[in-house]
Amino acid sequence: MEDIIEYIKQPNYCKIQKFDYRVLIKLIILNLIFGFACGSLSFFLGMIFSIEDKGFVSDIVWDSVVYGAVIAPVLEEFICRYFLRPTNKNRIIYIMGVFLLAVFFVLEEGFIPFCFFVALLGICFLVYLKFKQSKINFYRWYIKYFKFIFYMSALVFGLLHIANFNFSGYAILVMPFMVLPQMFGGLLLGFMRMKYGIAYSVLLHMLFNTILFIIVLT
Repeated sequence: MEDIIEYIKQPNYCKIQKFDYRVLIKLIILNLIFGFACGSLSFFLGMIFSIEDKGFVSDIVWDSVVYGAVIAPVLEEFICRYFLRPTNKNRIIYIMGVFLLAVFFVLEEGFIPFCFFVALLGICFLVYLKFKQSKINFYRWYIKYFKFIFYMSALVFGLLHIANFNFSGYAILVMPFMVLPQMFGGLLLGFMRMKYGIAYSVLLHMLFNTILFIIVLT
């Protein structure tokens, strides 16, 4: 597991490698260890600040299992990690995908998710303008700041999961600690995305969520 930990400490823009199922198993084990380690902290904070996990407030139904184990991993990997390899084709696909998601969420889910995707589109557009109007080489700039971008993708991924909780008042101050497992999971998924490709990070994400559902249901 040293190679995984070393990459997380010093992420870099690397070439895609041939998939190794043993790495998949190691990542699952690391995620479980960290998840259980943070479980007591989340439980403790939840008790103090009356924070409820929406997944445990009501009975889990199969619709939510399918969404959590299949649909959510695809959407979240696209939003949070597809852009980590910003080829010309990937940038076009990403911007188009985010635009379609913004339209979908304003029609189906409400104003706040729509604002998130509009902000994401705005960032994409500003980055595009910055490099179109300057002589800065995009890939040279991207590789230079890749470490920061990699960590930000994991941070945003974790913070998105704050929506999984019911809370109010000062509880907002401790919410980043409630999603520490997701932030760490984001680092592991980022490793998988960079080393083996987006399809394998989606697969790993599906396995993470499926294992969580199995634990909860049993």
